[in-house]
Amino acid sequence: PGARFGTAVALSGGLAAVGAPNVVAPGEFERGRVQLYGRDAGSWTAGSMLPAPSPVAIHFGASLLLDPARLAVAAPDDSVAQRVAGPAGEVPRARVWVYPRSGDTLAAPYMLIAPDPPGVTAFGASLAAEGARLLVGAPLAFNGQGAAHVYDDAGAGPVLVASLALNDGGNTETLGDAVALDGTRALLGAPLDDVAPNRAQGSLRVIGSVATTATRSVAVVAAAKFTLMSSSASVAAPKRPNGGCVRGYAAGTESAADGHGRRRSAIRHGDS
Repeated sequence: PGARFGTAVALSGGLAAVGAPNVVAPGEFERGRVQLYGRDAGSWTAGSMLPAPSPVAIHFGASLLLDPARLAVAAPDDSVAQRVAGPAGEVPRARVWVYPRSGDTLAAPYMLIAPDPPGVTAFGASLAAEGARLLVGAPLAFNGQGAAHVYDDAGAGPVLVASLALNDGGNTETLGDAVALDGTRALLGAPLDDVAPNRAQGSLRVIGSVATTATRSVAVVAAAKFTLMSSSASVAAPKRPNGGCVRGYAAGTESAADGHGRRRSAIRHGDS
């Protein structure tokens, strides 16, 4: 099978990372690899190849995050990892490895394991960072309702400080399929959220403030909800220079919002 090189890409300064999550070693599942590139004198040169650090890591490199402080690499496919026999003590769950960065040098990684109840979570399917905070999406957690987890990465290693979930009784919303972080505000995409009368219309949840202490909160009850405005809305959708539409958001608890969002899926959102 193909390696699917280019499934995820990340770029920061003179360092680039490219995920190839379907690389298969002889007799193994698709553990994945990440290829690093360095830029020197205007040209890119292939550098180190990062292998999956654990025998129960599946699709390592399916999502990436690279900034001046870290490289985060996810192996989010715990649907397969649940069936892989690892060494004693290895927990078959989705994982994220965080490699502290100094310039173009990466240190030995810290490992984050999905904190949700055992089962399929897709922990690491989306990643975002702001300063010392790291936000990890787990869109299949809680039977597909989804969640996202906030870590404080300011000390010796990331510490879980908040788990963002919904208490609205929704089903298969896949909250956390896309995440973004700016200061203390978090955006969580839920592309399979049903918005009457449409199935899987999708929505965006805005968390006004995420936890900044080492005390983990269980869930976020109140979150502003935005949905894609229908084409019959009275506000005209301006055109992008390339001819694509710029859609607006209909707010459930706020009157207006600005923002960008683009997912790997066909669902696409834009500015209001």
